[in-house]
Amino acid sequence: MIHLWRAVKSIFVNDAHEIISKRGREVLAEQQENNYSPYCPICDACGESGCCSAMSCQQHPDGHYCESYLRDLKIAYLMEKFFYKEIYDNLPQNLKHKYDREWNEVFDNLNRDDQ
Repeated sequence: MIHLWRAVKSIFVNDAHEIISKRGREVLAEQQENNYSPYCPICDACGESGCCSAMSCQQHPDGHYCESYLRDLKIAYLMEKFFYKEIYDNLPQNLKHKYDREWNEVFDNLNRDDQ
């Protein structure tokens, strides 16, 4: 009789353990889902095209969107080169002056931030 009792007890204990373990895995999965954030843990950027500035990217190994932001910065750089090569000389003097003044101001501000 004791053997029968031990067998029944073992079945209940193992089933209970399996049920608890399964529910534990479900709870953990729910918590991970609820903790999901689309924002980069380094710079808080959302990664949506045109939303957050690539200038906020830290190019950190743990960043979520660094590759796409670096691509955006490369595109901006190449377009700037194209602008100077193909368009700048054709601008009226007042627009050249305005552009140059803005460029210098941005350049000075970025250099000041780096120091």
